[in-house]
Amino acid sequence: METTPTNSEKDGNKIPKKPSKKGNISTKDADVFNQAVDANAQWKLNPDLTLRWITQPDFEKFLTNSQINFSDRLQIGSIRPSLTSDLKTADMNIDEAVSVVKTYINKKYEKTKLAIPHYAAFGIIHTKSNNYIFPKDRDLRLRALPLMIKAITDEGFGNEKYGTTFWTDTLNSYELLVKDASTTDGLVSKKVGDKDQQLLFIKKVLNCIVGLVKINFPDTYQTELRGWGVQKEKF
Repeated sequence: METTPTNSEKDGNKIPKKPSKKGNISTKDADVFNQAVDANAQWKLNPDLTLRWITQPDFEKFLTNSQINFSDRLQIGSIRPSLTSDLKTADMNIDEAVSVVKTYINKKYEKTKLAIPHYAAFGIIHTKSNNYIFPKDRDLRLRALPLMIKAITDEGFGNEKYGTTFWTDTLNSYELLVKDASTTDGLVSKKVGDKDQQLLFIKKVLNCIVGLVKINFPDTYQTELRGWGVQKEKF
């Protein structure tokens, strides 16, 4: 069923959408925290304005602890890129070494078809694309490295460049890298969770402060909010 176009549609004019209202509290974490610091400073200068469920000194103490928490999160998170780079380099070194180890095996058994059945003892796996590689998953790599060390010795490759010493050192260093990366990820995840909860609390206080200012300054609250650092123009 056809509908009759409106006059505005006939003229090619569209009804303008109403502009979305911007709240007083920012949606950006850093801005929220800065707003809270500014609001707390002004609240300190106006002790006659009070909230029954939280005092200005308690809010200031909370902000101080939160700021420390944010700094800790950034410090811990800054460690991860270097660990990621070190793990990537270690993986590349392992892959290169496995390629050479395969030549050791192929040379010993003269033919690839005769060598392939021995790959598994070295932790080398067969992929769906019909390739023989070391596991890409890092937890599986950690399980495969002891197999490599044992097979290298059993097959008589212990004194080669990529022999027993290389693979033992690789296992020790790789194990530490994976453990450190896992620990760092866990700490960052916890800090992020703590940060999110803290921001919710800060926003709750800020919204109460906005209401407090509006109630106490019904005619001039917009100007007052600017003085308290809670203003739409800032973000």
